[in-house]
Amino acid sequence: MRPALIAGFIYAACLLVLGVVLGAFRTFVFEPWLGPWPALMIELPVILYAAWHLTGMAMEGRELTRTGAGAMGGVAVVLLLIGEAAMSQILAGRTLLAHFALYGEARHQLGFIAQILAGLFPLIRHWRTPPPPPAREGEVLGA
Repeated sequence: MRPALIAGFIYAACLLVLGVVLGAFRTFVFEPWLGPWPALMIELPVILYAAWHLTGMAMEGRELTRTGAGAMGGVAVVLLLIGEAAMSQILAGRTLLAHFALYGEARHQLGFIAQILAGLFPLIRHWRTPPPPPAREGEVLGA
């Protein structure tokens, strides 16, 4: 289970950094120019595309079971939500309750759905990855 937790932590950390950068770009560049909804519609596909590739990078070299892939995604979602709440408090000065109230708005609900989808990427990638070929008699896997 340790490889899954490490992969989930790496995945979440990379997504948080990317989310801060893209979120700042969306807020200060695209929103004043296009408005909040078009800016969000530009950001979401970019971050989900990056999340798909970051998932693969975090999983690389780790032999995760289906349970491990699910744990990786679960750890990532929990850390993303904690990070988002912390950034909301630090950067916007919101209380935790004020941050949770944002989820009543459609734009924030869409962001929440995107985070859940990003958390499912490890499972999806695990299911898409073919299993290693079976070892022949007398052969040791990985040797």
